[in-house]
This record gives sequence, C-alpha cells and structure tokens, in this order.
Amino acid sequence: MLPFLNRFLKSNSFTRNTRSKRKLYQAGNSISQVQLLEERRLLAGMLTSDDVIVRSGDIAPNLDTGNSDGNFSNFSEGTIINETGLVLFQANVTGSLTSSNSGLFQGSSSGTILNITRQKQPVPAIQEGTLYDGISGSASLIPLPFNDSGQAVFVDRFNGANYWENTGIFLGSNGSEPLLLVQEGSDAPGATNGSTNGKFDDLENTYVTVNNSGRIAFRTDLYDTDNGNADNRAIFSTDANGNLIEIVREGQLIPGSATNGFTDFYSTSINNAGQVAFWGHTLNSSVPDGIYISNGDGSPLRVVMQEGEAFGSFGEKLRSNGLISSSLINEAGDIAFRSHVDEGDNGTIVRSVFVVAGNGTLKEVARNGDILPDNEIYYDSGLEDLVLNNRGDVVFTGKDALNNKVLFRSDDGSGRSDLKTIVKEGQAVPDSDLQIYNIQKYTLNDAGQVAFTASIWDGNDSSTLRDALFFYDDVTGLKEIVRTGDAFEGATISQIYFAGNNEHIFLENNGDGINNKGEVTFSFKLVNDLQFIAIVDADLSEEISLRVVSTPTVTDGNGENVSLPQNQDWINEWDSFWVEIWVSTANSSSQGIAAVNFDFSYNTQYTSATAIEFGSSFTQNQSGTIDDETGLIESLSAETTENDLGVNDRLLFARIQFDSLPDDQVSLDLEAQSIGPFDLGFELISPQINVVADVPEITTVDPNFGASIWANPFDLNDDDKIDYRDLIQQISMYNTRPSESNSEYAWFADYDQNDRIDYRDLVALVKNYGKSKNNQSVINYPNNYPDAWNQRLLVTSTQQSQQSENYLSQTAAEHMLETAKNHLAPHLDASEQSKLVQVQVQIKDLAGDTLGMASANTVILDQSAAGYGWFVDKTPLDHSEYAFDNRLTLIALSGSEAEGKIDLYTVIYHELGHLLGYEHDETGVMEATLDPGVRKLTDWVDETDHFFASLKDETELLSF
Repeated sequence: MLPFLNRFLKSNSFTRNTRSKRKLYQAGNSISQVQLLEERRLLAGMLTSDDVIVRSGDIAPNLDTGNSDGNFSNFSEGTIINETGLVLFQANVTGSLTSSNSGLFQGSSSGTILNITRQKQPVPAIQEGTLYDGISGSASLIPLPFNDSGQAVFVDRFNGANYWENTGIFLGSNGSEPLLLVQEGSDAPGATNGSTNGKFDDLENTYVTVNNSGRIAFRTDLYDTDNGNADNRAIFSTDANGNLIEIVREGQLIPGSATNGFTDFYSTSINNAGQVAFWGHTLNSSVPDGIYISNGDGSPLRVVMQEGEAFGSFGEKLRSNGLISSSLINEAGDIAFRSHVDEGDNGTIVRSVFVVAGNGTLKEVARNGDILPDNEIYYDSGLEDLVLNNRGDVVFTGKDALNNKVLFRSDDGSGRSDLKTIVKEGQAVPDSDLQIYNIQKYTLNDAGQVAFTASIWDGNDSSTLRDALFFYDDVTGLKEIVRTGDAFEGATISQIYFAGNNEHIFLENNGDGINNKGEVTFSFKLVNDLQFIAIVDADLSEEISLRVVSTPTVTDGNGENVSLPQNQDWINEWDSFWVEIWVSTANSSSQGIAAVNFDFSYNTQYTSATAIEFGSSFTQNQSGTIDDETGLIESLSAETTENDLGVNDRLLFARIQFDSLPDDQVSLDLEAQSIGPFDLGFELISPQINVVADVPEITTVDPNFGASIWANPFDLNDDDKIDYRDLIQQISMYNTRPSESNSEYAWFADYDQNDRIDYRDLVALVKNYGKSKNNQSVINYPNNYPDAWNQRLLVTSTQQSQQSENYLSQTAAEHMLETAKNHLAPHLDASEQSKLVQVQVQIKDLAGDTLGMASANTVILDQSAAGYGWFVDKTPLDHSEYAFDNRLTLIALSGSEAEGKIDLYTVIYHELGHLLGYEHDETGVMEATLDPGVRKLTDWVDETDHFFASLKDETELLSF
C-alpha cells in the first residue's frame, strides 16, 4: 500500500444542505406520488433541485480550516463519479481572500464539498513551492481520472522552481497534501532497474491514468536521452511501492520483430492489477501497429493484437495500418478495439469490432454487413471510441441501412452480431413528441446500464433542437434525465455537460459520468449563466429477491442485512424450509421502502405453506391468506413507519414456512427413471413496492433465484417412510447393474450412481432405516445427490415426434463414440484420457423424452431418439449439413438429412462430458436439452473454427 493512501490528516469541508425532507408514505396515503409528479410538471426528465450538489455562488471551502474562502463561479464540463458516489469537479472561485482562484474539489449527494487541491496550496516536495493554478486557470474540458479511493491524479505548474522544471504530476485527495509523483526536468527511469535515460519534458500536456491503489501510468516526451529523437518518447508507471518504472520506450523492438521498434504510443491505461495497456505505433508502413500489455513488473510485453494478424477461417486478417481505436484495459485484462479487416478470399476490406479477453481469446463482436437479431444490417461507423466495462460488455456506435447512427451493446458471452440496440437516431424520445437526432457522448457501467447525450428534435423544425441526457437499463428501458429548455429555478437550462466517451483523450475506466449504482453526474448551465453540478439516481427501480433457506436468516433490529443469504437451490421432498422475501430500492434519495404487496403462488402438489412471518419493521396493516388447496397466498402485504429502510441494505419483508404434509408427494418417476428436479412453481404475482421518491418507480424481481424439489430415493415404495419394505426391495437387486437390470427400481437404488448396486448402496440405505416424513427425519444423502442424478439429456422441441422405428444400430453408435473420443482426447490430460478409453455405449428404450444418459463408464442412448430418429453423421467434424446460428449452435439446413432429427454426435459428446465430470451448462454441448435439427459445439476454439473452415460460397447462413 502506498504511504499517501493513509495520509488523511484533516477534512477540509463545507456542507450545504441541498436535500429537502420528503414525506414518509403512510397507510392510506394514495396521492403522494401524484403530488410529487405535480411538483415536477415543468421538467421533461428526472432532474430536480434536490439533485444539485453545488451551484454558482455557493461558498467554496477554505484549504486549511474548512471555513469558506470565496464563492464558486463556474465548473468543469466533465464531472466524474466514482463507485462510492463521490463526484470530482474542477472549479473557478471568486472572492478568495488568499487569491486561491481555482481548484479541484469533490462532492456528494449529501451536499458536502471537500477540497482536493487549490491554487497556491503548498507543495511539500518543493522548497517554498506552491501550486500555480490548483489544477487549471479556467474550467477544463477534459475529465480527470478519479479512483474509488477518492484520489485524483492531475498535472499542474508550481512556483518555486525553474521554468523548465516547474510542472509535475500530482496525486491528491481530501485531507492530504498533494504528492508530487513526477517533476519536469527530473531523471526518467531507463529500461533496466536503477538506470536512467533522459529527463521528463512538457508534462503540462500529459494525460495520466490511475488505479484504485494510486498507481499511475502515462505517456510523455523526454529530452537528453541516449539516442536523441530515436528514444525520446516513453510510457511510465509506478510500481506497488510507488517507484517510477519504464514500461516501453520509442525505439524498443516490437514483439516479434528483430529490427523494427516503436515510434509512438496511444491510449495508455492501467487496471487494479497494475497491468498497463497501450496502442503501439510505428511510422514504417510495413511494420504493424498493435495493442500490448505490460504486467508492470519488468516482464516482456504481451501482444494483444497486431495488424496483419490472421484470425478467422476464411483467410481474414487484421489489415495493416487498419487499427482504428481501442478501449482501455478492464479489471479482467480484456481490451476492445476496432480495426479494418481484410476478408481474404473475396478481397473485401471491412471494419469490425473485437474484444480480446484477459486469457488472450479473440472474439469478433460485429463486422460490417452482419445480420442482427432484428434482421437489420450492421454497418460500422468507424469513428467513436469503444467503452468496455469490467464484465466484458462493450458499447459502440454503428449505422443502419438508412445511415442512422445506432448505439449498440455487445454483452460478454454473446456471439458475433448478437448486439443489443440501446438507441438509434430517429427513435422516439419516451413520453415526448421529439425524436433522437444525433447520438453524442456515451458510457457504460458494470451493470450494463448506459448513459448518453443526444440532440433531439421534432424531425422537421430545427428550432425544436435540444440537447438531452439519457439513461438506459435493460429492465426499465430508456429514460430521459434532463434536456436543454427545461425550466429550472426561474430560468431555463441552456447547456448540459456530461463525461461520456467519444474522444480518444477520455478514458472510461478512470471514472466517467455514471457509476455501478446507476448514479449519473453532470454539470449544466442556465440562460442566466448560473452553473450547477447534479447527481441523479437514475436507477430508480425497486427489487424483490426470493431466497430459499433451511433456517431463518438472522437480521439486525430493523430486519436488514448487508447482503442476501445464500439460496438453497434444491430441496428434498421431506424437508421443511423457508422462502424469504427481501426488498431493496436503488433510489438513494428516497426515505426508503414503506410498503410491499403481492400474491405468491407455489406448486401445492409437492409442498405446503404453513406460516407467514413478517420482517421486524413491517408491523402495520399486515395481511396474507394461505390457500394451500390452490397453492396461492393472496394479498401478502404490510407497511412500515420506519425511515431509510432498504436503501443501502437488503430489507426482510416476510418469510413463508413450507412443510411436507401427508398429502404432499414427490414420487419416483419410474417411467422416466428420474427423481427430479421438479418445479416448486414459486411466482410473485403483481409485485409492488411503495417508496417515497421523485418519480414513479418500477418493481423488478431478481432473476437469480431458483429452487427445485427432488424425490427421496431411499423411500423406494413412496410410502413416506424407510422401512423393511424398502430394504427388501434393495436386497432383491443386490449385486446387479442398473444398466442391465429389468427392475424399474434399480437405477434409484444405485445411490452412488456407479452402475452397480453393492454394499455401499446397502450401507447408505441402512443409515436412513427407520426414518419417516411424519417424524421430520433428516436424511443422510450421498455427496453426489442430486447432481449425479441429473445427467440425462432431454429433447425440448414442441414439434410432434414421428415415433421413428428406424432404430439406432450398435455399430453406428460405437463408430460415433470412437469419433467423439478421438476428437475429445487431445483436450484431456493423461488421467482423463485413460478414463475415456474405458467408455462403452449401450442402446436401450429410455422412457419419455430422454435421449441419453451416463452411468459409470457407459453412455446409454435411446433407441429411437425419443421418437424423432437419429441423425448419424458419417462426417461429423465438417458440419456440412448445418448453418451458423451462433458460436456454439448450428441449425440443420432445410432438406438436409439432419433436419428434424436428433444429432447423435451432440448427444454422445454431451454424455462423455458427464462421464468426465462436467455438469449441465447454459450454453453449448453441455446444455440440459436439445432440439431436433440442432448441433451443439464445445467452447474449444478449434472446433468452432472447424465449422467456419468448412463453409463454402454456396453455404446458406440463417438470418437471425
């Protein structure tokens, strides 16, 4: 940890009360939301006076005492908000008694304004040195980096030094003196530890990035270097100990070249791991530009991409001199970039967007001419920068067939061209008669929410042109925050300034106008020249989260917890459990949650609701009626009179107790040979959370919830007790193999699922002997329960199966098994390959929709593919009967032999995955279900690329 992180010596602050008290929602108060809306009738968007944290004329805090010293006059055009909700801004000050007329400040929604630095502040490293401008003599157009530790990195001149040595790079934070990291004219580190090469020059034009530990990275010019103009430009960083180190220098050999060196660098960035990424340039047209990463520890540069690099299956390559723009490195080590692509075979040059993951995997996100899911054609705009968040989503602009600019988002894990349209020119503005005219600045948070500015108009009359700031969320859609022309405090808004990303100089991972909480900051000016800075909580939805727990969660006295409890995703049929309902609001400006109301349904065949317990704060107007016959709890509602609940923490609304009663039954499915999972059918009906807020809000249900119930395999005769009848049944099958047994109970009695009923299974049953549902006995399940009991592949198509009698032959199954083994083996280690060799295949008449299952070292296949018939591909590795749907899914061509049939190759590959220890996945070959006419691929790159290599000019590609 750097020493300056702990140097919070004093807090220089001045608090302005900008937040008015809001009325608390009370039972029967049905007009509060209407009244709040009426108060906002003059605004098109979400902005209110309560969102302002500082304005022209407000008192500026004094540097040393925390008292006032002048008044704010005007502010920077790009305010930054970090993940803690602090806003960084530059400002000019008038009326300062110390002639400290400019500075760098931070603010928050509480109205507290703190100094980071001010003009004439002492510089401890320089004798009698003081900051010349306190960051700028006038409001800056460039947003400054601001980390989550509340540190800002900035460049300023200072008094007390010679002209050619009077500029430095500083790290500042409230309560700490500015730390001089680099001084103009000082020695620059060389390539080897402890060496120097040249002196720092012209730092005043240097843009610096910073991570959350206070480590910086920057590109700058030098003088008095060893080789003159051949090595006078470099990138530097600080290491974990605060020491300045060289990352790369002009003239240094480009990785992969023995003779050619770098000539310049762009887009320098650093992540919290200390990795420094940059775009390396060369003036030699025959030498490629590229993107590179340094680990900041002296290890060799890692190549992210280089122009001229081949990447596809059609002879495509990244065109020389074709790199257009790149994003910064995120916390996972991912980088996005836009480049020209030489399509090779047809000689066409197009533009594409790519993401290179931290592990080096290249993913093409979109290519000029791609067909999008809504059947639109994607055209690359090739101009604005890309914004990449920490989960790997990227936003960028493109164009449609009518040349309208479109803002797209590609989510991590999505396939090529699977783009989400955020907004497009010509689109109607919500709740307005205007439309989007021109998309301007934009940015993205880690939740996938997008904030952007755009000009809007009525489509005909240029006098209706306005600038507006918008917020987009997948749940709530597009919302307008503010526009020019809005009435505000007796005047109208004339300009809006937002820190978005459409210029190379702005770096999104060093802070921007939106944080992960959905808080948006911006500055704006009125026609009377008064200026303001605001924080708007744009993510105003409330969320209900359900969690299944075996015992009630312990909360504080208000019923709150910092985080949600762990969800129990499976239930044994004899279990008692609780469903807890937790609520929260993203609106930090409200006084919290006041009332909750919904109906709740469940599958009463499997379990019964027996009791309702409300959270400790929900004491008013409690209601809720359990109807176990229909599986419905009606009007589950309650209110609270407490303030500020569910804003920063999760608030327990209620919990419902479920018990297994005599009429509840989860039977062994003898026909399908299955013990589950069975759906408990939990569903919230018409959920509504009431809070006191400035706008009507949307109640969303957390999708990360699921719980299934499983039958008890020890109760073989389903009489709710484990007794001598079950023991006799078990003994009758002792020392047999379920895969060879005629007993419909054999598979259930194989408790360790090793395809042999032996002494281990007998011991497992004896451990539970004498237990019953009525006694609420705790069952001792094997460690593999229920995962090992859920390794069967089902058909999902709603098409009517033809009940094919063209059964699969043993020879065909064995041949396909060997093909799959040979393809799979190179990806496995020695022990896995040994296990693979032992796998055999059997054909049986499996029940229901089961296509295949895995047991011990055997793949078991249904003889008729659940009636759909098998597609036995003689050349399964060329995929010639299929067309591209997405990266891991192929669709059978119309009229091909694969159409309408179950792909044998996919099913065998799937079951081999189970035998090697893989469980079901959401995508690819390990999905739990398979449609007729579909082939699933693994996520190994060579298999996916093999498909593309097999395509020919006449190959049909589906529109999607």
